[in-house]
Amino acid sequence: MAHMSSKLEELRGLEDKVEGHKIQAIDSAKTVKKQISEMFMVNSRFKSCDANFYKKDLRQRLDRKEKELMQSVDKMLDDAVKELDGSSKQIKNKTFSINSSLEILQNHFGNKEEV
Repeated sequence: MAHMSSKLEELRGLEDKVEGHKIQAIDSAKTVKKQISEMFMVNSRFKSCDANFYKKDLRQRLDRKEKELMQSVDKMLDDAVKELDGSSKQIKNKTFSINSSLEILQNHFGNKEEV
């Protein structure tokens, strides 16, 4: 019974670690997206009409590339969160199984101290 209790504590620790990784992944994605936005800001000063045309064209291309990169970051984040959620679900299933086994043992033997 002590082994099962220790296993439960270990699983709770793993679950906390997985949740921490998920929060870290979300925070990292936000930081990367902010850096991408800052990187794609164009602050050029053109004065002629031709330069304005090229500036607009450049801005449109940069906007498309920025959007593409943001979508890539979102996809990576989604994949990471799905993987971490899967791990979390496995941990919860193991915890449930151990708790069920503990309950069966407690019912069979009548009380915790006797097991």
